[in-house]
Order: sequence, then structure tokens, then C-alpha cells
Amino acid sequence: MEKEPMDEILKEALKADKKPPKALNESILDKAGKESVSGKVINWRRGLRLSVSSFLIFAAFCAGVFFQPQVKAMMEHLFGNITEVYVTDDVQKKEMAEDEVYRVGQMISRQGVGITLEEVLVDANKVAYCIKIRSSEEWGPPLDHSGVSCRVYINGTLLSGKTTCLGWTADGHTETWVEEVNLNPDMALNGNVEVAISVNKVFTVPQIEDHWNFKTTVNVNAANRHTMRDLTTTTMKLSNGDLLVLHQVIATSTDCKLYFTYTPGKKTSEYDLRFDGVDNLGNTVSGGKYQLEKISGTKNYRLVVAIDGALRHNVNKLKLAPYHLDKKTYEYDKAGDFFSVVLR
Repeated sequence: MEKEPMDEILKEALKADKKPPKALNESILDKAGKESVSGKVINWRRGLRLSVSSFLIFAAFCAGVFFQPQVKAMMEHLFGNITEVYVTDDVQKKEMAEDEVYRVGQMISRQGVGITLEEVLVDANKVAYCIKIRSSEEWGPPLDHSGVSCRVYINGTLLSGKTTCLGWTADGHTETWVEEVNLNPDMALNGNVEVAISVNKVFTVPQIEDHWNFKTTVNVNAANRHTMRDLTTTTMKLSNGDLLVLHQVIATSTDCKLYFTYTPGKKTSEYDLRFDGVDNLGNTVSGGKYQLEKISGTKNYRLVVAIDGALRHNVNKLKLAPYHLDKKTYEYDKAGDFFSVVLR
């Protein structure tokens, strides 16, 4: 995730006024024109944009020169942070995800801390957003930084789920965070939607409280075109007597989530649940990250399980089974029967 230093290198390269020899430009274009992916050679001139990891060689080699338009355009169309965080080695899926991400670039500064809303993605499962936090002081004791507190709204409605995040240090003054929050139950989106993100705390020592309020409009049609679902209802009884009812599975370009109603047996289970299995290509599939929310007025819970990583672009079937963690052996044991998911 060392992307910010690379961004700085590219900025310097693009600002330089030295013109490289024609042979150097042609060499770069020829080398960048082909990228090996899973044994196949793909031509980036037909729409493929290289990932940052593939481009490190070129940027380090060419910093400090002014490139002809084709090279400059390639630099300016690297995959963004949201795409890189969610999609690893599937170039087709990266292309799909990047088609859905909105670049914002809005910066608000309060109390010596500037926060930039870099990117926003809205799909059928979640709102994901990338923020960059820059302090006038260098991060480190006593200014230890561990994140921000955000509220996210869609068309004025607060998203009630818990925020999950991944962050990294870009440089001594800058941290980058990609965060997500699930859509509210039964929230169906179409066309243009208004996304408002309100940051009210930056967790430093001392903690900084203020208001960094962002608002942007995102069209979700591209994400809807890439979304697959399985709406089959599947009921499973776990080995401890708990009941799980699977209502739907939604796979987007960047994730796959399973939506359950969970009914505990005699008491709320302390199971550490996960779901393991395979996809139709024979790849191992696992899902151990989940959010559990009490359904008001009932003894039931709403359970959302996230599969680890985005499914590959040609995956449309899953075979999964529930497993639970044995607190004595710290090994996962099968807790229910296998079930199938068919995505359409």
C-alpha cells in the first residue's frame, strides 16, 4: 500500500521540463504496452490500465523527465486506492471497479488538519470512500494517529452499520484511509444518489474534534450493471442449535456479502463463525468478517458475512459451509451442511 510516495514521484515527473530522448519514450511505451496476467498477455492500449505495483519500475526509472502524451496519460490513469484495496490480481475486476469509483478531491482544513475526500464508491452492498488526512505536525509521539470518526448519509439517511477501515502512512504528515459502511437493510439505489460524509473526530493525542463535512453525487448505474445476486432462501441449523436463514447473496465488483437472519438457541452464541468452500473455478473461498445487529423487538439478529476479497470476474457459483472456532483447540470445526450459491 505504499502509494503516496509513488504519487509524489509521478507528480515530480509530470512537472519536469526536461524532454527525454525519443528512444526512451518508445522504450517505455513498448515495455508498458504489455502486461502479463495469469499467463496471458494483455495490451493496455485497448483500455487496460496498469496497477501501481506493475508500474514501480517505470516511475523510478523515469522520474525527472517530461513524457510524451501517451506516457503521461498512462501515469494519470493508475488504479485508485479503493480499487487497489478491494481487488488484488484480477485485471478485469479492477477495470470494472474503477469504472464505478468517483474521484472527488475535495479538501477541508480545520485546526491544522486537512482532510481530503479522494474517492467514493457506492454499490448494492456498501459505501466505500478514501480519505487522506494531512497534519501540519508530523505524525508520531505525542501526535499518535489511529483513525477518524465518520457518519455517512445516503440521500439524507444515516447509514447505521459499523464502519470498517484500512489505513496506512503515506508520509510523515499524511495518512490514507479506505473505509466502508454497509447500506441499511432493504436500501435499493438507482441513478444519482447524494453521499454525505461527516468527519467529527481525528483520533490523535490530543484528540481533535471539529467538523469536516463532505458532499458529492454518485451515479450507481455502473455498479448495478456489475452486480450479481442469489435470492434463494436457505435455512440451516448449526450444531449448537442456532438457526441461520440465508436471504440473499450480493456480489459486486469489489466484494461478496451473505445476508442472514440469525436466531440463537438457548442463548446468544459465542461462536466465532466463518464460511469456507470453493467457487466454480475450484478456488478456495472464505468469509470470516461479519457484522451482527439486533433486530428490534425480536430475539433475532441481522448477520452480514463478507467473503474475503472480491470474487474473480468469471465466478458465478459458490459452495459453502458454516464453521465455528473451537475455543479449546483454536481450530475451526464444521457446524452445518454445505449449501450452494448461484449468482445471476
